[in-house]
Amino acid sequence: MQSTLVARLAATLTPTSVDTPTPVPTPTPQPTFAPQATYTPQATYTPAPTHTAIPPPPAATATPRRVLTSPPSFTTSTPPLKPLPTVIPLAEQVRNTVWWSTLSLVIEEAGGYTQGTGIVVQTDAEGFSILTAYHVVEDVRPGQPILIGPYADWTLIANVVATAPDVDLAILRVQSPVRLFEAVPLGDSDSVSMGDSVYLFSYPGSGRGNLVVTQGVAVGRYPISRGGGQYLGTSARASPGSSGGVAINGRGELVGIVSAIIFNPTILQELGYPELSLISLLVSSNEARPLLAQ
Repeated sequence: MQSTLVARLAATLTPTSVDTPTPVPTPTPQPTFAPQATYTPQATYTPAPTHTAIPPPPAATATPRRVLTSPPSFTTSTPPLKPLPTVIPLAEQVRNTVWWSTLSLVIEEAGGYTQGTGIVVQTDAEGFSILTAYHVVEDVRPGQPILIGPYADWTLIANVVATAPDVDLAILRVQSPVRLFEAVPLGDSDSVSMGDSVYLFSYPGSGRGNLVVTQGVAVGRYPISRGGGQYLGTSARASPGSSGGVAINGRGELVGIVSAIIFNPTILQELGYPELSLISLLVSSNEARPLLAQ
């Protein structure tokens, strides 16, 4: 029911013998309405995934990445880009999606730990699969666990289930009844044009345990000498610990896995990029399709 507030004013009688006008009462200003503060809801509590917590390992030493220094077969069928195109900013939604699916890989070794990076590429009711560079896990013994994290105070354990050493790729598997991550879609690396923006997500040693995003453009295609495959070169900077990191295009599709770098000035000059301090080499995502099909 809506109630109405009625204000009643008492009239003052003026004697009839006095011919004076009846004064008009001065209205009393009403107080200005002050709205109440808008209610701000509290953040929704999200429970941590159900699993057995494992104490986080000590600080990991970045995995030494493959550095290509000899100039033999580094030829490219595309001319160098002059000048290098400007990188297109990555959409925040795409960044956030890939951010939560990029994982740190920590491997215990004699006298310490080494670290690499991986990306979730498949999920199902029993767990999820991670794509990484083979040289990150090539020294892992059969049955030796790989710690996955860091996420707050918990980690998961992965095992190597498939490898393709010739193209420097490996698949890890994590068993989990809870769906923890979304898979990053596999893009067509052959559709990447020189000058397209490329974004790298990884856990380098310089990040002190944090995920680091760098960006650049595609600058060339180079042969993988051992496997007959192809590297995609980018000006986006990778650093120690970035091995196995994910390279995406602007749509958030996986187009490559960080494998190695070229920082030899002589090679950079021969490739037509003397102004770059390094070129990061990515194993093209199409090289991963046969491995994922297993």
